[in-house]
Parts: sequence; structure tokens; C-alpha cells
Amino acid sequence: MENGSGGFLANLTFVSGNFGKAYFGNQQFTTNQLIFVQYATALQVHWDWAWTMQDFIIESCQRDLVVVGGAGGPLSTGQSVGSLILTDAIIANTPQGIVTSLYKENSTSLLIQNVGFFNVQDSIIDNVSNKVLLEGGASVLVDSWGFGLMSNAAGNATFVNGAPIPAMNRTAEFLSTTLAYVKPNLFTCRRPKYDNIGTAQIIDVKALGAKGDGATDDTSALNSILSAAANMSSIVFFPFGVYMVTDSVKIPVGSRIIGQAWSQIMGTGPKFQDANSPQPIVQMGSVGNVGILEVQDMLFTVSGPTAGAIVVEWNVQESSQGTAGIWGKSLFLFLRPLEPESSSEINLTP
Repeated sequence: MENGSGGFLANLTFVSGNFGKAYFGNQQFTTNQLIFVQYATALQVHWDWAWTMQDFIIESCQRDLVVVGGAGGPLSTGQSVGSLILTDAIIANTPQGIVTSLYKENSTSLLIQNVGFFNVQDSIIDNVSNKVLLEGGASVLVDSWGFGLMSNAAGNATFVNGAPIPAMNRTAEFLSTTLAYVKPNLFTCRRPKYDNIGTAQIIDVKALGAKGDGATDDTSALNSILSAAANMSSIVFFPFGVYMVTDSVKIPVGSRIIGQAWSQIMGTGPKFQDANSPQPIVQMGSVGNVGILEVQDMLFTVSGPTAGAIVVEWNVQESSQGTAGIWGKSLFLFLRPLEPESSSEINLTP
């Protein structure tokens, strides 16, 4: 992967090779559940803005993770690595765990959390000075370690030169029940599959009156369809299109929704214009709801003056881990040059 602007890669296993490593360069990217076995170099990140790696296993390689500047190493003048997070990982049976040329550049942040090094000669090494930053051993368990610019709760920033740093608070509801070597891994859940659902249980919103043509007001049609589908435990399918709404679309608890190539629900009109009286474009459940709500491959967007829009209001507490979530969803907000600014900020509230 030489270039790009964001994406997700998961559930892959790479086995055996000399130069068959994963070669990564991208603006912002997430990789999850990757396994590398018997490589000269398992994977290399040569540039990024921000990269998150979670739930990795790297076994019996000569060098496991290489973090360098640009494509050419320490003398490269190309784009460097901005930040990289490796969390919930196992690195085993290798001479060099993590190799970096960016330790002294003060422009890169490397953070490793909940990582176990097993039978590793050097856990982390700076290959410019050949300095070992973190010793290896039979079993080296890292709670939280890194280098780069670190901000504390008071907003004060200091540069950490390769040292243990305070770990984030891993509360129980965000953790897997599977124990790792330091702490339980962060809980992750693959998008739901509905292989055992018959076609009679799939509701096509366009077949029942929604237009999705970017012009028709689909508010009433969508609310009627979503309400009925939740009561029948049906899956609601949004064919590709732009579904304009002028009032809140209410998605009840119990809903299961799938879009096609990022179908859009787009809020517009007076209902969403008053910043002093914000209204949700899409309301996921009602306050206090507990249960199932699954949404996949949808975009939630706005059109025109919408200073009072709450793009998505989420109210549903999962009944068990992974039963309430959104997969492959994005929020798109644009301010056109001719539209006056009513606020200098966009608030994202979990």
C-alpha cells in the first residue's frame, strides 16, 4: 500500500517470505487482527498521518515492525510517519521486535499498549544510532510505552523520549472477555452477517415508497418503514441514493439496517437551522433503550444551512457486547464559502 487517504484492513494472515512483507503508506488507517509468520520483515510503515494497529500476532520473523521516515529510511526527505499506535499485540521469537529510524526526529509519535514480547532479543531499537530503546527477553510485558509529544490532562505538552507513559483507562464495558498477557484486549465486533435470513425478511425502502433521489422529502416514508420493520424484526435495505429528510428520522431499537455503497440520509430545511434549538436528523432509539440496533454502510449528511442539526443522536445501550453498533458509517459536514458561519466549532458528542 503505497498511498491513500484512509481505510480499514482486517482478518488477514501472511505466511513465509523474504520480501513479501506488508508495506504500508497512507494518511489515516486502521488495521485489526493481522497475523504475520516467518518473514524477513513482517511489516513496514514508511509514511502516515495516523495509523492504528490492534490485535496483531507477529511470530518467527527477523524484524517485525519497521517504522521509518519516508520510503528511503533515515535520509529520506519524503513524508514521514506522523503517529502509530500498536495495541493488544503479541511479538514472539524474533531478534528485533520494533525497528525505528524516527526516535530523534521529534515529529513522530509511537505508542504501544498492552503488547507482549516473547523470546525477543531487542524489543524496540533505533536503527540510526543502533540504540536499544526497550530491552528484550523471554517475556517483556508492556502496559504503555512510547515516544513523541504527550499532552497531560491540563493541556501541557512534553516530549517523551522512549519511556513508560500513563495508559488510558480501559473500562470493563470496552474490553473483551478473552484475557491477553498484560490486560484484556479492547473489544471488537465484526459487522453482522445475515446469511440465514430469508428474502421475505428484507425490506427495500424504495419498494415501499421512499425515493432516494436527492430531491423528494422521504421523512414520512422512512419513519413509517422503519417503525414497521422493527416490529417485524426485519432487515431494512437502503438502495444507493440520497434520502432527503426535513424532520427527524427515528430508528427504533431492534432495527437492522444495511446501505448500498454508502446510501445517504441527508437532513435539510428549517427544522435543522436553529442552533439554539438543535434537532436530530437521525435518532437511534429513544432515551433509556436497551437492546439490539445494527447499522451498516450508511452516510449521514446535511444540505444547506443546518446549524441546529444533531446529525446522529444515539440512545441505545447494548443488551450484550456487540449488539448495538454502527459499521462502515460516516458523517459528512461541509461549509460552503457562501454560507455564513454561525459557529467556529463542530461538536462530536459520544
